[in-house]
Amino acid sequence: MNFLIVFISLLIANGHASKLRPTLKPFETDLCTFFREGTKEEPNLWAHCCVKHDLSYWVAGDKREQKRADVELRNCVEKVASPFWAKLMYRGIRLGHLSPIKNAYHWGWSWGKKRKKYAVLSSEEQVEALINLQNLNDIDPETVQQFIDFRFRQ
Repeated sequence: MNFLIVFISLLIANGHASKLRPTLKPFETDLCTFFREGTKEEPNLWAHCCVKHDLSYWVAGDKREQKRADVELRNCVEKVASPFWAKLMYRGIRLGHLSPIKNAYHWGWSWGKKRKKYAVLSSEEQVEALINLQNLNDIDPETVQQFIDFRFRQ
């Protein structure tokens, strides 16, 4: 939390925050798109992994960030389930990138069509994303904090 406050304060002090425009659509998740959220025994075993992955697709960034998000999902699922499920999900996601049919929650969907699909986030976009992340009340706070640490504290 302190990181966010310092970051926003620096932007305000430098006059960047005045350029912020409310362009980020509210976060939505369908959990593990076209895939199960867990095993029969534990039906939501890796659902939190999918939420963090959906947060990555919501915030977006360049192709490096997309690959990093997909690998992180694979690692998360492997940690809580098994290499089998992790590899199956990862391969499905990577193949899905090649499909001309896009899910509503494709990479960068939240920024609308005005923004280039694969681009590094500007400092203003980062602030907007962080502010929105801090205001997500219907997502587990620990999951949100893990995502912030993963995405913004590299």
